[in-house]
Amino acid sequence: VVLAILAECGVSSVLDAPCGQGWLGHELRKRRSKVHLDGIGLWEFPDDVSFYQSVREHDLEEPLPDLGRKYDAVVCGEAIHLITNPGQVIKSFRDVLQPGGSLIITTPNTWFSRSRGQFLLRGFHSGFSPMPSMNFTHSGVCSGNSLVASSCPIGGFRKNCVIGSFSFGSL
Repeated sequence: VVLAILAECGVSSVLDAPCGQGWLGHELRKRRSKVHLDGIGLWEFPDDVSFYQSVREHDLEEPLPDLGRKYDAVVCGEAIHLITNPGQVIKSFRDVLQPGGSLIITTPNTWFSRSRGQFLLRGFHSGFSPMPSMNFTHSGVCSGNSLVASSCPIGGFRKNCVIGSFSFGSL
């Protein structure tokens, strides 16, 4: 779905934050995309950064520094539920977007019973590893969609569209 949204929007530059192990870069490379892709890593980084023009370490709990450019889109995959102040990170994403740019957020499917059970027993959703020194008190079983729906207006986005576990907003 993320790749389809990026293609539909006709983006030429994307910030992948957090980029994790680089799934977006791998998928764009497989499609021989011409998109300029930069990444922000928290504690995981792409094993092959060849498709990323730039990857830097940054804690998304802090406002983004000047990245030296504006992007057509920001992709925040499977991370918004771990941020203690989602409104702040969404505002930071807005600040690095071109006018009319798009913010694409994905969230874990917290209604999937295996994921919910794993979260309750181990503190993180199915398909995820725990963050180093993760403070479990700020994560919740609540829907990431509700986090996004409540935080996007705070971040200055005019349009929101929540599709399943995906959220798409534009300035």
